[in-house]
Amino acid sequence: MTRLGPQWPTIAQFSGGICGIGGGVVIKPLLDATGIMSVSTVSFLSGLTVLAMALISVYKNRKTKELDAKRSIPLGVAAGAIGGFVSAKLHRKLSAETTDKLFSGLLVVIFLICCYNAIKWM
Repeated sequence: MTRLGPQWPTIAQFSGGICGIGGGVVIKPLLDATGIMSVSTVSFLSGLTVLAMALISVYKNRKTKELDAKRSIPLGVAAGAIGGFVSAKLHRKLSAETTDKLFSGLLVVIFLICCYNAIKWM
């Protein structure tokens, strides 16, 4: 991999799990901050991590019959459509570098808030 080593996705997923968020939320800002990979590679890796965690969650919830498909599927489609629309608008108005920095900063803030809440409730 890189000089950071293959353990980073595992560390990101573990720390994301502690905070109740996906590991992709941790991987993207970390890799963006270090600058060791291109933005497209980082986005791809982050997306794969989030997808893997989501699929595992759906599988577990479906297995325990806690998944309400009648509500979850329309809600997921609507959230994806709205998120895609807002993201497309931002990309048109802001440069890619500015968008990446804003997104990375937002993810770091969310991660820190989640960590604070996790520590506070221990």
